[in-house]
Amino acid sequence: LLESEEFRDFWNGVENFDPQQAGFKSTIIMNYEIGGTRNFLLKGYKIGVQFPFEEILKNRVQRLTQQLRSLKTPEGYDNEWDTRQLGPNLNASHRYWDTLIDMGHPFIKRELLTKNPTFTPINTWPTKVIEHAHFDPTMIVEVLIEANSLESIYNISINDAVAKLETLDDFMECDLNPVFHANAASLGLALTARFGFDDEFYLNGSPDVRLAVQQGLFPDGWTHFKAYGHREGRAYRFNRIP
Repeated sequence: LLESEEFRDFWNGVENFDPQQAGFKSTIIMNYEIGGTRNFLLKGYKIGVQFPFEEILKNRVQRLTQQLRSLKTPEGYDNEWDTRQLGPNLNASHRYWDTLIDMGHPFIKRELLTKNPTFTPINTWPTKVIEHAHFDPTMIVEVLIEANSLESIYNISINDAVAKLETLDDFMECDLNPVFHANAASLGLALTARFGFDDEFYLNGSPDVRLAVQQGLFPDGWTHFKAYGHREGRAYRFNRIP
């Protein structure tokens, strides 16, 4: 396929779209991701799955089983453990990014590190990349700096937050991933950074909690999250505080 005329014709026909136009991402997906597959099928080529979802789940279950065996008490679970890891999610490149890398998948999505739409634990990505790749992950950090998305390179522990932060005005000091300590100065990164709970983000994602706050049942979203939300797998976010 790579040496074929059909392959060259397809890529020579790619159009440039304005990233600001409505539906930009879906247009790219339909025309060139799904559209590319459809195009080559019609040309007589066959497709296959490099990383079958069933195999991803098998690997995931093995990892979770090992984690569960290491738990001593319900209160003392490992910081990397998250009950949402058991929840079904068909977007494997987001939800099971680390399992995919272990299986040999050579990519990690920019969107995962800058937006994390599935709220997947991602703070271990630098170590995981170094284990499997042959390039300096500070190149990825430069992209994160450009996108103002440094949260994914600081070790933010939701368990520590729930245990230590009492009110919405509190914040926690989080350490830079040790992988980047040697390059911290050149990258302009502090070894520690302050993070606070994004209450508005939480309330936007949990309309029932917003209603409860409006009714006076909770003073804010953080109070609900601390008591219930972190166990329920609700969407949350911590923001850096300058």
